[in-house]
Amino acid sequence: GAEFGHMPLSGGDRPCPCGATGCWGMDVGANALLRHVGLAYGGGRGREQAELVLTTSQEAVAANASALGRGIAALVNAHDPEVVVLSGHGAELYERAGQTLLAACEPGLMAIRRDHPPRIEVSALGWRGSLLGAMESVFDAFLTPEGLGRWRENHPDQGGDTPESRNVTHSTLTGDKPL
Repeated sequence: GAEFGHMPLSGGDRPCPCGATGCWGMDVGANALLRHVGLAYGGGRGREQAELVLTTSQEAVAANASALGRGIAALVNAHDPEVVVLSGHGAELYERAGQTLLAACEPGLMAIRRDHPPRIEVSALGWRGSLLGAMESVFDAFLTPEGLGRWRENHPDQGGDTPESRNVTHSTLTGDKPL
């Protein structure tokens, strides 16, 4: 997956723990919410404290929503999607400050994109959307004939109950036929 959080998408200039400067993740998300109100951030902190900030600091929410909108504009210009789906704190920011997010996004869009900007929607999976998507990516990479074959090679004592490669599908969601 792409590391969009480590791209300079929102115009920030804050040093990031990754070593780069101006990473989008420094301006959007739980750590940015906590930093905005002067709380400690990083090191596994975040979700619970950020939930409190989301409900108590409209200023922090607006700053996050603006940075999210500017970053979305950059990604839309690069990828030209029909829809942008937000999960995690992005979904909550959109619900609490959608107009602020849209107002920050619109001027960053190329003129040809402003006439028909993509829809921005909130994931039905809520804040867990990116986590579930990451987990599914792992399964997609592993549950292939090649992935299962490598697993069998590395675990010969445990391979008896794994399916034969001719019975494995690449994706039951897309209706692929067994190999």
